[in-house]
Amino acid sequence: MIRDILVNLTNGGARDAAGEFAIHLAARLSANLTGLAVTYEMEVPPFYMGALPTDFIDAQIKE
Repeated sequence: MIRDILVNLTNGGARDAAGEFAIHLAARLSANLTGLAVTYEMEVPPFYMGALPTDFIDAQIKE
């Protein structure tokens, strides 16, 4: 029987379908539920700075 469920969460503020499904499934199975959201800061090596448009870099940082 399933006792532990791990669900990948989006980094936005909205709830997604996978999270909703995992909540209902965990409740139905009396399982433990763990949500995981991964974030990272984009690192652009200095030698790429001249090759990439600044608006692209800014958009990636905001994302």
